[in-house]
Amino acid sequence: MNWGSPLWLFALIGVLVLTGVVVLSGFLHRRKLAGAFGGDFLYRILPLGVRVRRTLRDVLGLMALAAAVIALAEPRFDKEIRTITTKGTDLVLCVDLSRSMDAKDVDPSRLERARREIADLSKILTGDRVGLVLYAGGAYPRMPLTEDYKAIELVLRESDTATFEAQGSELGDAIRVASKLLENSQQQAGQAIVVFSDGETHRSDDALAAAKEAAAKDIAVYTVGIGSEPSPIPLPNGKWLKRGSETVLTTPDDSTLKEVARISGGAYVKSVASATDMQQLYQNAIRTNIRAVERDAQQREVWKSAYQWPLGFAVLALIFGSWLGDGKRLFGAAASLLLAFSLLRPAPAMASSLADADALYRAGKFVEAADQLTELSLEQPTDPSIYDRLGAARYRGADYEGAARAFEQASRLRGGGDPDSLFGAGNAHYLAGRLEQALERYDEILASNPDHPGAAANKDMLMKELEARRLIQPPPPPPPEPSEGDDEEQDPSEQQDQEQQQQQQEQSDSEEGDPEDSEEQQQEPQDQEGDPGEEQETEGEAEEQDSEGSPDEQLEESGPITEGEAHRLLDGVKEGSQKVHIKGPPGGNPW
Repeated sequence: MNWGSPLWLFALIGVLVLTGVVVLSGFLHRRKLAGAFGGDFLYRILPLGVRVRRTLRDVLGLMALAAAVIALAEPRFDKEIRTITTKGTDLVLCVDLSRSMDAKDVDPSRLERARREIADLSKILTGDRVGLVLYAGGAYPRMPLTEDYKAIELVLRESDTATFEAQGSELGDAIRVASKLLENSQQQAGQAIVVFSDGETHRSDDALAAAKEAAAKDIAVYTVGIGSEPSPIPLPNGKWLKRGSETVLTTPDDSTLKEVARISGGAYVKSVASATDMQQLYQNAIRTNIRAVERDAQQREVWKSAYQWPLGFAVLALIFGSWLGDGKRLFGAAASLLLAFSLLRPAPAMASSLADADALYRAGKFVEAADQLTELSLEQPTDPSIYDRLGAARYRGADYEGAARAFEQASRLRGGGDPDSLFGAGNAHYLAGRLEQALERYDEILASNPDHPGAAANKDMLMKELEARRLIQPPPPPPPEPSEGDDEEQDPSEQQDQEQQQQQQEQSDSEEGDPEDSEEQQQEPQDQEGDPGEEQETEGEAEEQDSEGSPDEQLEESGPITEGEAHRLLDGVKEGSQKVHIKGPPGGNPW
């Protein structure tokens, strides 16, 4: 035996104190009467029967209070070890780390709001694997798919808008990197991307193209819009980011996020201060539309609650004590006794609840019936008839995945292989679009009962539909052979990758030549493309950046580094954190 909320037991100390107060007050009251009325006259005013009844009433009231405290502490008994199998999907979170996310039009900032949204989402995730992609002027995968949600929150807490050297908001690159991260998954779980951004991307056409590519891979993109109004961008020195002489105002763009979600088959939600937006996104969108697969089974301890017994005793004691009074209503004691016994019996309440659920089902209120049957299944987890009713209610309420789970649980409780429950599960899988699972259930039925009236017919129909789908789907086209005239028809993302590789090759060739020439060549594009008011940097900071260069350039030009140079290279790098620099595409806005 143990307690669900043992802290309530400390309230029994208050009950003991109250008991002492009642005893002391009764003693003082009797002594006061004895001083005013002496001899036999006292016993005529306050006879023994009245004193006994009043004492019994006080005792019952104190016992009722103590029993109520024990009920709040929730005594539990009869421990069971249950194996619980969770189902989950594969999600990749894409977080915008451009400077516009430092805007404070939402409290405390857009980036901090994104961190809180992910923390709210982590609390309701069940069995899902989650990856993390960070992006600004470029994108990179920061965390692979994992069920360690705390690690995702920790990494995101250590990441900020200074992570990227190149600014911008390459949402298209983020979607492509996230899609590639999902492609590495070996499981057959449904896949989705969740973007947390203010939507201010400078290449919306590329983001829409990436959304189409994700939709072609059956990956839905869900977007969370953060930001409410145009806002200036704060800098670490306390000033605002300026472009020329004008202060930059970053404006949230929900239209791009909504279009990305629409094209890919996802959904858009506006970020709010509470956790309702994440609950709506996860429960009503992701869990409803994305296929979930079974994860590893976990064993949990389950106790039966017995709070009904002390609670029933408390009600009985209060009613009985109130009817005692001065002893003029003795029939009330019998009535209170019958009422207490009716409260202490859980079986009639269970039957009443089951009857109410059946009444809701017959009235066509299938969602309400399913909710009540779900509560009953938690109270009676070994009753297969409740799961049959739950499966039927969910089936009629269009929750086909939930109906399949309920029917399969009913079959397992009956020892497995129950034809009626498996037939309901197969039909639910079919309507949920999971044809392979439906076929497995029909095969299980026919293996034990070849003459089942509906399984054979449904299996034949299902096989024909699967064959028709295979015929409709064309084979994948062969990869195009490279030729000299194919440059114009090349995919934009592939062409961009080739241009970046070519730039890196030219840079390495220049570095092998004259080091001074390479430094001049690297400074020229910055002078041409940069903006005079981009970051309001001081001349000292600019000279320091030019003199330091990248670590690879220093190693190649100077050979072994000195101790002072090593300290300068390690300056600003936090212990246990990886400093990532992504240059991204040339041009664009610095936020």
